Amino acid sequence: MRGTDIEIERSTDHPYAAGAAQLTAHPIAHLAVHEDTRDPSDLALADVIVRDDPPDDPRLGGPAAWTAEVLARHPHATLASYATGPHHCVARTRTHGLLTLTATPDADADPAAYASALHAWLAGGGTLPPGGVTLRVHTAGDAHPVRVHPTRSHSAGEPPVTPPPDSGGATGRGSGGGGWRAGGSARRQRSFWRWPTCCVALI
Repeated sequence: MRGTDIEIERSTDHPYAAGAAQLTAHPIAHLAVHEDTRDPSDLALADVIVRDDPPDDPRLGGPAAWTAEVLARHPHATLASYATGPHHCVARTRTHGLLTLTATPDADADPAAYASALHAWLAGGGTLPPGGVTLRVHTAGDAHPVRVHPTRSHSAGEPPVTPPPDSGGATGRGSGGGGWRAGGSARRQRSFWRWPTCCVALI
């Protein structure tokens, strides 16, 4: 990590598994897990929890409500990210509240990588100014500029969080038919959406 440049390496190796000392010894190694992971027990260990659905999905109550609910339900997690499109996600951290991440139109990483980069940058001592910041996420051989800024509605207070009705899936909600990912790029389709992913930010 150099300033606002974050290089992300991702692996399906579990950073908290036995024999993973080389990963846990890294100061910014973390576990990113999709909410509909194949192994729900990984959610209890996740540092970052993500999902991808339309922002008006009635099961979830919107990105603000979902991110607040996830952090309340999973005390180990420090960041929850709701991707609403291939270049956009809404993230909530315990120290910075609700944030909006927007990548440039030509970026070709998935929003889960942007969320992991933000987590790593903050964990590495990054300071978010009131007007936001642009991070350069390096992954899969390319650099992807991502604008991070506070979501203005957050200052008005937290939204009411009502758990949605059960509808299947690892969390009782299901995946909603894949959300926006059905039209994603080939590289995006190869991302680790349903497996727990170890992310390491290189320093």
